[in-house]
Amino acid sequence: MFGIGEKDSDGRQKRIEHCGRHLRISRTGGVAVREQIKVAGLNLTANSKHGIRATTRIAKGTNAGFQNGNFRLRGRYGKGPTKLNLSKSGISASTKTAIGTFNWMKPNRSSVKLGGVQIRGKNAAAIQMVYAVFALAVFAVQAVVVIIVFLAQMLWLALQLLALFLCWLLPILWDGCVRIGEGSVAAVHGHKRSKLMPAAETLADDPQISTMTLYALELALENIIVNGGRLQSLGPPVVYMMDTIDAETVTDRLRIMQLALATAYRHKAEEPALVPLYLRIDDQCVEQGGRTRLQELMLEDYAALNRLKLKAE
Repeated sequence: MFGIGEKDSDGRQKRIEHCGRHLRISRTGGVAVREQIKVAGLNLTANSKHGIRATTRIAKGTNAGFQNGNFRLRGRYGKGPTKLNLSKSGISASTKTAIGTFNWMKPNRSSVKLGGVQIRGKNAAAIQMVYAVFALAVFAVQAVVVIIVFLAQMLWLALQLLALFLCWLLPILWDGCVRIGEGSVAAVHGHKRSKLMPAAETLADDPQISTMTLYALELALENIIVNGGRLQSLGPPVVYMMDTIDAETVTDRLRIMQLALATAYRHKAEEPALVPLYLRIDDQCVEQGGRTRLQELMLEDYAALNRLKLKAE
């Protein structure tokens, strides 16, 4: 009878009252009997508590009329939660909230509905203000959470873009560093080779080397790089010639000997034979367990002396 348990359009408990065709019972209005008819475009209402009222619609959202001889004007305009109100006393604006309606210009005309009980006047305005403070706090927390999530998403996007940029940049930097390192090492080796070349050229003019056949020079180069590069024993002629070399270390004497043989071989061999010999010696070094550092140096000396352009793979 009083709508207990029934929900309004906002999902809240309806105002607890009985509103029948001719009888209305409410907490604030008490008991009243009424009758309503429509005559010549006028809505006539007779109410045992409020008397007789005659109203008509003069425009969309606007009604005017008389109640107990007093002029009445009521209008409500706008869409959404905030609307403009018109009455005989002036204009006001009100906003619908989750607990009722708050009138911005005339707070005492605000209303609150709690558990089906409707409150109006100053008490309703105070409750609406307290609700606004809590709603504002909740909104602030939600805004902070949204901002934090947004910033986190932007940070994650920036990190992804940075990762993509680094994935593109690091190989370039690595390749550049490798090239710089290789160039530095090649420069150091080239400087050392330049210091050893005078002794090697002098040794290349020695009859024991200059009179060697092309085949003998190939065998000697293979022997000096493959066996000497592993500091293994060499044949007596090579050992004898190395003993005549004035150098600080065994490595320098081996490189001078190899440079002398390579110089003599370059003067006698055809250019197309230079690369096959290099590849054959390199294969022998690899087959014996991989190149040693000394073998790499002597192969590099051979390639530089004969101007071979090598490409690492």
